[in-house]
Amino acid sequence: MTPDRVLGLSFDVEEWFHTGAMRPFHPPDSWPALESGVVEAVGIILDALEAHSARATFFFLGSVMDRCGSLAGEVASAGHEIASHGWGHLELVSAEPSDLEADLGMFRDSCARAGLPQPRGYRAPSFTVVPENSSWVVDTLLAYGYEYDSSVFPIRRRRHGMPGAPLHPFMLSGSRGAILELPVAVARFAGIGIPAGGGAWMRLFPGLLHRLLLARAAREGSPPVLYSHPWEYHLPLGKSRSYAPVVTLRQSLNAGRPMLGRLERILGSFRAVTLGELADDAGRTGSEPQGK
Repeated sequence: MTPDRVLGLSFDVEEWFHTGAMRPFHPPDSWPALESGVVEAVGIILDALEAHSARATFFFLGSVMDRCGSLAGEVASAGHEIASHGWGHLELVSAEPSDLEADLGMFRDSCARAGLPQPRGYRAPSFTVVPENSSWVVDTLLAYGYEYDSSVFPIRRRRHGMPGAPLHPFMLSGSRGAILELPVAVARFAGIGIPAGGGAWMRLFPGLLHRLLLARAAREGSPPVLYSHPWEYHLPLGKSRSYAPVVTLRQSLNAGRPMLGRLERILGSFRAVTLGELADDAGRTGSEPQGK
């Protein structure tokens, strides 16, 4: 029986070394020489989605698309949505409009090389759309033809976050228009937002607690948006490498089979759809007034 509750499922298709925690050990100029695990990891995810008749949005880095040849096309052929994570894992808190324009242009070229159309959706690496840059980010996304964004985390965090943002789809304003925003899931208790949208929280929280947070977020009135990374299901830190214990714990705890088990339990409780489908539903039912 298909679960009644709906969830917007997404994966940020990047390598284990793209994360902020790995940047001190592996700067961007070292990335081409590092071992890749993304093809195997995406295969694990696709098998799980097929077993549960689930659909998802895969936010690809253009650099991964280029490196892994037919991977994005295989994901699209399996019935999933391809969306943009930019090309080079550009974190927008330290970027200028021209940086994002160049990054999106390179991603567009990667799509063309892969024989894929320009995607509808975008997600900034590390969810780095924040109040200080949201206006020019929206303007740039609209100029490149994007229809929705999923880069807002409606809580306060050290490097990103937009506290006070709606927990459900809303229109995020720029100076020249607005774009539909699909924020990552947050569960609110006594006015305090607790991240329920996945990623490290999906691994670090006890599995039952995370599922309860997702259920709470679902009761807020719109399907929650969940995300994770392929590397969390396979090869979380590369082969034969050692890091500080706290880094190893943060990146590896519950990665691999435990993470896959958590995903499968969620898929048993929610009907997973693409973010493009959530965007279509939001367009039919209306969304929050424009905001930042």
